[in-house]
Amino acid sequence: MADVIPNFPYANGNTSTSGAGSPINPYSGNTIQNPYGPNIATRVSFAFWRQPVYQLGDGTYFTPGCDGPTYASNPWDRVDLGLKTLLQFNGQPRTPGIARVRVDKFRDVDKKKAAGNDGARITIHGVEPAEVEIELTIWTPEQFRQLVQLWSILFPPASKGAPPVISAQHPAFTNNLHSVSALQFVKMEGPDVQHDGRGIFKLKAWEFLKPSTTNVTATAAAPLPTLYDQATQSSVSTPGSSSSNTGP
Repeated sequence: MADVIPNFPYANGNTSTSGAGSPINPYSGNTIQNPYGPNIATRVSFAFWRQPVYQLGDGTYFTPGCDGPTYASNPWDRVDLGLKTLLQFNGQPRTPGIARVRVDKFRDVDKKKAAGNDGARITIHGVEPAEVEIELTIWTPEQFRQLVQLWSILFPPASKGAPPVISAQHPAFTNNLHSVSALQFVKMEGPDVQHDGRGIFKLKAWEFLKPSTTNVTATAAAPLPTLYDQATQSSVSTPGSSSSNTGP
């Protein structure tokens, strides 16, 4: 089950305006009583799209009304990154907020067609590096703070060198699907701030895939025999050939 983006506009998580669910006052002062613990929270200057932002005793940031875990617990909702930095969560840094991952992996294809003729000869070459898009939903200042620090490593500023090759893990990257093990990040869009306070970021990366030493170019002359080929498997009826087969 995917992680749910919480919405806690009240100190005890109760969204009701009655009873114990009294709303958090954003205050105009520089300190407030931390509604999530016994420590005093100090107001800080931080360019988050919702204000004010306070710093807790453990150094994390929060904004009243914007609550939730910094990192997702479901592996489908995050990308684990092999970075040895201070951005470590249980020894493994990962994307903050909620991540949605799309992988586009394909082979290079040439299509040769004679003028005026039907059909074409398809020549299939090797597998291209996969295009990976990671959409991040960010709704707390601590998630945003971690993303800002993480992005400076994934995508160095101008004159600071090329994006490094980063080992990455996600269920969509596994050998059973796309076999992606490392990425180079090349683009980020956002934030696209929604009316409910969520900020949407889109990160684009290319798979790091070394060139192979084997030429895998191939041009097929005919299709492979199938179970529906009556010349090879007469016992298997072709789809639609039996009136008694009405489908599932």
